[in-house]
Parts: sequence; structure tokens; C-alpha cells
Amino acid sequence: MSEALITVKNLCIRTETRSILTQTNFQINRGKITLLIGGSGGGKTVLLKILSGLLHKSHPSFYIDGEILFEDKNILQWQNHAKAQDVGIVFQDYGLLDNYSIEQNIDFAFCHSRNKIPVKQRKAMFLRLTEKLSINPHLHIQHASGGQKRRIAIARTLAYNPEVIVYDEPTAGLDPQMAQNVAQLIQKTHNEFSKQGSLIVTHDYEEFLPIADHVLFLDPAKKRVYEVSKDQLQELITAGYLQVPMEKQTQKNKWLRKTEHFFIATCNWSIQTPIRLAQAIMRTLPLWRSFKWGTRFFVHYFKMLSFLSSIFYLAMAGAIIGSVCAYFSFKFLPYRHITRQLITEDVLTALGFGLYRVIIPIFASILIAARSGAAVASDIGNRVYLQETDSMRSMACAPSSYLQTGSILAFLVSIPLLTFMTFLVARFFCLGVFSIMHPEYHPILGDAIFHKLLREGSSFFYRGTGWLIAKSLVCGWGLANICYYIGMRAKSSAKDISRDITFTVIWGTLFVMVTHAAFAFLEFSKKVY
Repeated sequence: MSEALITVKNLCIRTETRSILTQTNFQINRGKITLLIGGSGGGKTVLLKILSGLLHKSHPSFYIDGEILFEDKNILQWQNHAKAQDVGIVFQDYGLLDNYSIEQNIDFAFCHSRNKIPVKQRKAMFLRLTEKLSINPHLHIQHASGGQKRRIAIARTLAYNPEVIVYDEPTAGLDPQMAQNVAQLIQKTHNEFSKQGSLIVTHDYEEFLPIADHVLFLDPAKKRVYEVSKDQLQELITAGYLQVPMEKQTQKNKWLRKTEHFFIATCNWSIQTPIRLAQAIMRTLPLWRSFKWGTRFFVHYFKMLSFLSSIFYLAMAGAIIGSVCAYFSFKFLPYRHITRQLITEDVLTALGFGLYRVIIPIFASILIAARSGAAVASDIGNRVYLQETDSMRSMACAPSSYLQTGSILAFLVSIPLLTFMTFLVARFFCLGVFSIMHPEYHPILGDAIFHKLLREGSSFFYRGTGWLIAKSLVCGWGLANICYYIGMRAKSSAKDISRDITFTVIWGTLFVMVTHAAFAFLEFSKKVY
């Protein structure tokens, strides 16, 4: 069997503004701990993402060429999400699913592992992992310390059972004693669990040199990665080779690269838009790798959209709309002393028709777009910021299969239900105000007049229910995809999450208003009464 587990040949990486690597060759050996050292900003994280399949050569912001052979398979040719089956990552920010328990996080890895583990064995393996890594299985992730979260992240990666485990800056922000403990933990984990290979990517090298079998140095000046001895490494660092030099760009070169990037990004957008539209349609179907986890994410988003706070919010809106429409319609009738006896019943009938067919659907959709759109975009944006989506990809799981599909299905179910609930509340308050203002009408008679244009014989459904459901579903589908695609944009700070929440509210409310306007022309193009 070949000693090399991963072989890199003639790898070139550059971005719009700088070159990261040129014609680089190196290998990661089977059964060894390999240490990759480079300065901050030198391109270690980019290289890590490429090695693990998280960054594909089709990415519009990067030019990537060469070969990365994993057991004779060139992983640069793998498709965006059908990848990383043999590489697991312990992320610098952990990438844990914070809204789930420790056992559920590790179960996520079991469910998506290339080696299907029988359900009966998972509990025993979970207990073994938590015991060996000194993890309290009953601890909630949100209450765990940084060191505990790192152990949980390692346990989850081991549960996925990859051929290679990659550690991204495992000692970032730790004091020397904690950093030494992490190094010992990685060595223990490698010896007990990972017999294939471990790669540690870091700029804090002191704690890892004693446990490393091989040392790779990312030279920012030569823009290459090559193997060095531990003595050579000390000489390079003493000589200042760990510092990342600033690349000088002429104004002409700067504008040339910006123009090239803009052209590539524009072409990519024009190609990706119809592809994303087709993917969004396909993502409506629950084609989940794990039905259990697909259901969990659907329930998560359904609760976010449809539980108590949403019900109270829309019920209050329905009460206000129903009361205000009834009060002002009857209070300010033109020539009220003359017309009151003539058109009171017609006005009440029009209120029933207008509330059900137009007013409540559009108000409910706008309020849901603002409230629930912001909530879902925030949820997805935080998952991007905290690297949860990258951790999903590292286990060959497309985030869209759970986040996009789950939110689409939740919106499709919740919007019609919430809209009808809002109408029921609006109807109650509208008829209540009418009864107070017109006590001469018996409540049963008022109810019959209100529903005159809505009820069809013995039919259970109101007239126009099909139109209401249709526009609610279109609004729900569009809102879910707006939330997903805006939420999935790259996040470097909490400010980016806030920005995308604002964009989601703006585009979501605009979308539902345009949708209702378009449906109005179709729905009422012919006489409806």
C-alpha cells in the first residue's frame, strides 16, 4: 500500500488580488501526524478547504489548478457537495449544531458517515467516544466551554469515521497550558482512533512539534508548501519567513484584475441564476440523505414560523384589521343618515369578501415576510458565520438539503394556516364591531350577510380558497428561497448577518406584494359574484 494518503501536484491558487500558491507539490502520509505551518493570512485556511473539498475549482473568486490525489482520485474534480467522504475537519470555531444536544451532534455524523453504523451500535459508540474524550454527555452545547466544544467537535469528526482528520488552528486563542493539553488530546485521538492520517493546520507550532511526524511549511515568499525538518523550521522562522509579505499592485494591474473578476462574476451569475432556480424547485422535494434529520430541520423551521409568537403576532394583526375595517367602513359611510339603511348589508358583504380574498392574505404575507423572513435568514446566517454549514459539507451533506428544503416546506405549510387563522380572528372582530354598531341585526343574520359571497352551497371551503392557497404557496416558496440564498452568503462578522436580515425583509416583502398584485389580475379578471 502506498505511503502517501494525499498527494498534491502542481497546485496553483490565486484570487482577484493576489497569488497564494504556485506550482506546489507535497504529500500527506498514511498513519502519520503532519503539521502544516504558515503565517496568518498566508492561505492556510484556503488550502485546508481545498484539501477537504469545501472549496471547489469552480468558485468564482478563486483560480485553482493542479491535482490533489486522494488514493488516485483527483478531488478537484469532485462536484460541490458529493465530496469530502474521506476527509473530516475539526473547525477552529467548532461548527457544532448549537440548537441540538451533544448526542444529536454526534448522531448527525453517524447518520451521514460513509460507513453506515447500525442504530443499535450508535449508543455504545457515543458513550465510548464521550468517555475516551472526557465529555459530559448531558452538558448542553451552549453551556460548554471552548475546550469542551473542541472535544465534542473531535468526537463528532471521529463518529463520521474519515480517512484523514484535519485540525484547523486548534490552539487559536488558548493559553500555553491549554494549548499543550489540546496537543496531547490530538496525539491521543490519533493513536486511539485515527490510524490513517492527521493534519494540523496552524501558525502556533511550539506545542505540536513534539508530536508531529512530518512538518510542512507554507512559504509566503516563494508561495509554495514544502517539507522541512524541525531544525530547518526554527531557522526559517528566526529568519522571518513566517511573515506574509504585502503584494504590491500597480494601478493598471489592480483595475485589470477587478475588471476580470467583475466579468467572471457576471458570467457566473448569469449561468447560476437559472441553475439555482431549477435547484430551488427540486429542493421543494424532501430528498434527504437522512429522513430523521430532514424531519428535525423541518420541525425546527416550522416551530420558528408557526408557534406561539407568530400566532399571537398575526392574531393581533387580524383583530386590528377586522376591527378597524368594520368601524371606519360603517362610521364614515357617505351621507350616512341616508345610506345606512340602503347599503349596510352590502358593505358587510363586501367586508367579508375583501378580508378573505384580498386584505388578510396580503397583510398576513407581508407580516410573515418581515417577522419570519428575518428569523429564518438570521438562523441560516448564524449557521454560516459559525461554520455549521461547512461542517455539514465536510460530512458530504449539502446544507441546502436540510436548510433550504426544511425552510421551504415549513413556509409552504405555515403560510396558508397562519393566513386562515388571521382571517378567523379578523372575522370575529369585524362581526363583533358590526354587532355593537348595529344591534338591530341578530349575530346569525350578520354572519350570513358577511359570508354571502364566500359560501357556496354545502361546500366546506369558501369560494376563492384555491386562489388563496395558490398565492400563499407561491409567497411561501419565494420567501423560503430568498431567506436561504441571502442567508447563505459569506459572513465575516455579525454586521454581515444584520445586513442580510435587512435585505431579506426588503426583498421578501417586495416579493409578496408583487406576487399578490400579479394574482389579483388573474383572480379578478372575471366577475366573481
